[in-house]
Amino acid sequence: SWALMEPAGDLPPKELDALPAPDVALNQAANGRKYDHRRLKDGDVYFFFNGGETPLSLKADVTATARQAQSWDADTGKVESMPGVTFANGKAMLPIELAPWATKLVVLSSAQPMVASN
Repeated sequence: SWALMEPAGDLPPKELDALPAPDVALNQAANGRKYDHRRLKDGDVYFFFNGGETPLSLKADVTATARQAQSWDADTGKVESMPGVTFANGKAMLPIELAPWATKLVVLSSAQPMVASN
């Protein structure tokens, strides 16, 4: 009773218009690509995963109120400023390179930049 089921699997325009804007939009289709988004008090965290055998080179348009982007390496703990990111109109355009079965953790923050580790 709480859900609308469409037998054909396609939503009519009225229902599509009622949905919120996506928090991630890619510049191309990418099979096996997954992501997770978490909001922080002063920023956003995006976790990207390439679940396929093919390397991915994407541009991800994400929701962001931040002014800086960092790449956090979960294996080494290394934190680096992320080059090539642009911010405009509540969005950030992220260049995402993912080897097969690789992950990328991106932290967008309005806080002072963290010191990059070696």
